[in-house]
Amino acid sequence: MYIKSFGPIVETDEKYVMDVYFRQSWFDKRLQFNVSGLDELSMSWLFLDKLWKPDTFFLNGMKSYLHRITSPNKFVRIRNDGFLTYSMRLTLTATCKMFLRKFPFDTQTCPLLVGSFGYTSNDVKYKWQSETPVDIEHGLELAQYALVNMTAIKNKLVTIGNDVHSIIQINFQLKRNTGFFVLQTYVPCSLMVCSSWVSFWIDPDAVPARVSLGVTTVLSITTIGFGGRSQLPKTDYATSLDWFIILCFSFVFAVMIEYAIINFIDKVTQDIKNILNKRKKTKEEQEEKATQSEESGDEIEKPKEDDKVVGKDEKDVPNMDVKIEVSNDESEDAKVEPTRSFFTKRCYSEPIIFENFIPSFNLKTESEKSLSNTILEFSSSLLETTKTWTPFQLLNFFHLLPTEEDISKELETEESPQKFTEIDIASRTYFPLTFSVLLSLYFILYIYIIEDEIPLSLYSYYN
Repeated sequence: MYIKSFGPIVETDEKYVMDVYFRQSWFDKRLQFNVSGLDELSMSWLFLDKLWKPDTFFLNGMKSYLHRITSPNKFVRIRNDGFLTYSMRLTLTATCKMFLRKFPFDTQTCPLLVGSFGYTSNDVKYKWQSETPVDIEHGLELAQYALVNMTAIKNKLVTIGNDVHSIIQINFQLKRNTGFFVLQTYVPCSLMVCSSWVSFWIDPDAVPARVSLGVTTVLSITTIGFGGRSQLPKTDYATSLDWFIILCFSFVFAVMIEYAIINFIDKVTQDIKNILNKRKKTKEEQEEKATQSEESGDEIEKPKEDDKVVGKDEKDVPNMDVKIEVSNDESEDAKVEPTRSFFTKRCYSEPIIFENFIPSFNLKTESEKSLSNTILEFSSSLLETTKTWTPFQLLNFFHLLPTEEDISKELETEESPQKFTEIDIASRTYFPLTFSVLLSLYFILYIYIIEDEIPLSLYSYYN
């Protein structure tokens, strides 16, 4: 077999195409001749219809054809001892099972199986004529792959249906070239992740700038990374490229979450400052009134409930009882007196905790009772563990939310707050460092440690 061209290799259809000169040889003693001065005859393709030929076909072939321009590209030579050489030019399309867990650092092995369509191993046996039965056109190069090795398997018996057939096999080991994916995916996605870190140097008060930068990087990663996935088979597992895209997407998304946390902390800090300022102002007003009353010798007039200022401390917030009288035809004395406390002060809602909210059932057997007790104990312990956790307490656990004491000290010292928070300053270091470490581990694992999971036995399509 002489390979004239190899490719394209289509991952979506799991197939490959090559143009070859396919030669077969066999002995037919009926064609022996003895003519002085003539050892070999070259016959036209028209003579082939009068000869016996093996019904050779490609077991994993999909769509192959013989070249017929300007005439059928085939011929036969007959030696004086009855040895025939039958050659033809074919374009073969064969299946190639793809294993893409390491894509694009993968190595694929594409087989070509040759055998007889109708004759069993008792009639026809196939074997390669030499140890290197396949030659390649000098200077042959593939666009996305490099042909690393070729392995010939001869004298192989397979069972097709109830018959045993003789076949020969050649395995083409192809290593994918990663240059295209480095330029089209790895470099752009890495630059997008680095661009998202610019957000850490932008003023936190510039909300449109930081939000638009975060959203743009997320959409860019989605377009560049997952847009090229349509060119690959729809596998049920993640490839190496998928994990890289997920890593980049996680980091640009984490930048948006980081700014959301900073914005939330700023809101909480500002609310605490407003409350403290109101308390301070109220306290100063009360002290000023007390001083004026002492100087004039008058008694301090106590404020009425109706004159209290709404929006001061929770102790000063009045409880307003609203009574609604509802009457109907059945009973005129029926009255509904709901009571509601109105708070105008801004507050944050906490999740409602349902204590002892465990359903009860009528259980008869001992096993059902034992199982019910186990479920009740687990549910009770789970409620006791989680019912006290609120979003504020979770943030306080990591010391992210400011406390009232911290804000009070800041107001007393009258220090100007920092333009960038500690989270932004820390993110400038930890985000690039973490991404570099994970990216290095990614390339080390997929290039040097994780091996291709393709033993040659997987390509024995027939057993």
